[in-house]
Amino acid sequence: MKKTIILLCIFLSVIFSVVYGEKGNVTVNKCEPIESNYTPFIGNKSGSDVFGYEYLSTQDGDAVTFNWIEISGTGIPITLGDDSYATIALSFPFLFYDDLYNSIDIQSNGTITFHGNYFGYGNSALPTNSYSGPWDVIFMFWDDLDPGDFGQVYFQDFGTYAVIEFDSVPYCGGLLGNTFEIIIYDNGDIKLQYLQIFDYSNATLGIQDNTAYTNANNWYIEYLYNSSPAGHIPVDSTAILFVYPDYD
Repeated sequence: MKKTIILLCIFLSVIFSVVYGEKGNVTVNKCEPIESNYTPFIGNKSGSDVFGYEYLSTQDGDAVTFNWIEISGTGIPITLGDDSYATIALSFPFLFYDDLYNSIDIQSNGTITFHGNYFGYGNSALPTNSYSGPWDVIFMFWDDLDPGDFGQVYFQDFGTYAVIEFDSVPYCGGLLGNTFEIIIYDNGDIKLQYLQIFDYSNATLGIQDNTAYTNANNWYIEYLYNSSPAGHIPVDSTAILFVYPDYD
């Protein structure tokens, strides 16, 4: 069944023509980073879920590298206030669990969702059914953040992957901002990178399918919930790679 889904996604990626209308005057090849040559990793991973996602982490000594892609000078500024989101079209179909998405919702509270609605600010352990759902979510740094106070969020699409950068974004009411980013790839892989963490109190990091909270399939990975495990609290130059399963 999963292999059929993958083949269908490949077929759809050929026939879909996705219009990306928010680039403005940005030239995405202006500073082409090393990640443009990214290939899927094959080797030992630190953890996995029932669907088949596996993750690697610099904090666990895995073979994943921190390779920051700076887009503050080339990407599109995304205007986000406190408790808000912005829907952005992608130039490629993105695989997340057994679904295919042509756009993403960048949430002010450090999550990525896919259904054009706001996802709340109060983080919890995974799997979660907090708020109204749907609950297929990428948790970069889920907590009560406020990019409307100071800092900036940027987006840039490179054709086979896209980068969303939170640049010096604080907790709500915080005095210091944290800088981190997510890279989503056209093969379904997801990379989280943390450049500078000046202020950490609580957050949830991980991925979850929409049905995980029902305990029907256990399609989720909780990398961190608040301070557990302590070794997964993000620090400067942390990288986490969630590898989409290979069913070939």
